[in-house]
Amino acid sequence: MTRRTPGRLWPPGLAVLLFCGAAAIVPNDLGAAKNGTVYVAVAGSDGQPVPGLVAANFAVRVAGHDQPVLSAQPASDPLSLILFVQVSPNDVALTRAAIRSLIDRVRRASPQARIGLANGPGAPEMLAVTAQAKQLETEVGALYTEPDLGPLVERLPDLTAVLAQEPTSRRIILSITPPGATSGRRLTPDTPATLRKAGCELWGIEVGQVGGTILDRDPIFEDLIVWSGGRRASAYGAALLDAVARHAADLFLSQYLVTFTRADAKGQQSLQVGVRGLPSGAQVFAPGWTLN
Repeated sequence: MTRRTPGRLWPPGLAVLLFCGAAAIVPNDLGAAKNGTVYVAVAGSDGQPVPGLVAANFAVRVAGHDQPVLSAQPASDPLSLILFVQVSPNDVALTRAAIRSLIDRVRRASPQARIGLANGPGAPEMLAVTAQAKQLETEVGALYTEPDLGPLVERLPDLTAVLAQEPTSRRIILSITPPGATSGRRLTPDTPATLRKAGCELWGIEVGQVGGTILDRDPIFEDLIVWSGGRRASAYGAALLDAVARHAADLFLSQYLVTFTRADAKGQQSLQVGVRGLPSGAQVFAPGWTLN
């Protein structure tokens, strides 16, 4: 078994419970609501989503104290997804194909989903994946190489502001970038807070060179992913992006909505989500803050 913490994998020995989210926080109004909710994706040792889990499989700790889990069911809320895309000129066609495949997967699993394509300097327009399918296809077909989008970390406040206006609480940013496109110099204490306040998860795919073995590692970006409940993956060449993007989509589309009793406390509290009985190599992906 492994436990995900920022930048590390820790072996918990003979423990029968896998936890994630140890470094994250929940909103200041923790005591204002009777129940809390959190979206959780669970991957088995083969990396594939684990189906069929129920409330008894999950455990929630707030500030180190176990809280009763009231229910766990497949998430049914529509997904709001921003795709932050930076590609090299030679990879545009393959990237378009991968994005089309990902959008089709989202459309089948979440017909009311909304997707925005952020591949320019402005704020993305959120489009209904079914009702505005033609307009969304036009956006994908117009995908181009923009040399000065700015590092993703620096764009996060603007992107999360867009998602904060979405009608659903299920919000994800998925970045598809080459090495070196995620880090930024203007990371402030407000950057993680923008993800938390918007209830937004950050997922990332780094597209390296064909045949490469070493990718650019960005610890700040990776920590933001872990804290928000996302996952980072790598594709060695744009030809492999389709499979990697579909796998990421399968994971976040398989999320559970877990409802738990909140602790009677105020202020920021640590939040951990665990799943009982997972085999070695399995992973839990959950944000460290509640959505309400």
